[in-house]
Amino acid sequence: MALSVTKHLVCPSCGVVVATGAYRRFPGRVVVTLLDGAPLPAESVGLQLARAKAHAAADPRDPAAADRLAFLKRHLEEMVFDIPCPNGHSLLRTMPQLARAIRTSPGEWVDLSH
Repeated sequence: MALSVTKHLVCPSCGVVVATGAYRRFPGRVVVTLLDGAPLPAESVGLQLARAKAHAAADPRDPAAADRLAFLKRHLEEMVFDIPCPNGHSLLRTMPQLARAIRTSPGEWVDLSH
């Protein structure tokens, strides 16, 4: 495997490219760049969790808010990327999930459904 791999990240809900993901093997890191060229930093789950709890409290019937909370609670130790989709979807992925997806996906495209 190359020292660095860059691929297009695809929204699993609508199939559009949402960002570019670059994985560097040594030192291990993932860099996500949005379509407008802006870097998207990873955040701690603590920051994400506070926002998700506030959103869930504001709209307790929103199933996406409950899914988001459950995801964050399963990954308390990880750094998380909240990748926005131009079509309104939000993709939460941990840094290890993105690294694995970029490394193992064949071709230039990464399906983020897993």
